[in-house]
Amino acid sequence: MRGLPRCGARGPVEHVLIDGRPDLAPLVFLHGGLGCVAAWGRFPARLAAATGRRALVDSRHGHCGSGPDPLPRTPR
Repeated sequence: MRGLPRCGARGPVEHVLIDGRPDLAPLVFLHGGLGCVAAWGRFPARLAAATGRRALVDSRHGHCGSGPDPLPRTPR
């Protein structure tokens, strides 16, 4: 399992890649509006190990280890 800051056009995004079999589709863990990598705990690693799949877990901008979102937000 590796946690890396990924830098894109909107800044760094905390994420964790969990190794698994490349011939299987990866698991991608999505979270609610206030979630982050830490909110998942050990569940992604355990599920990836049980299924043999790779997994990706990330934190939204402005949460946990991700940088702030540089774009303005407007309420809807």
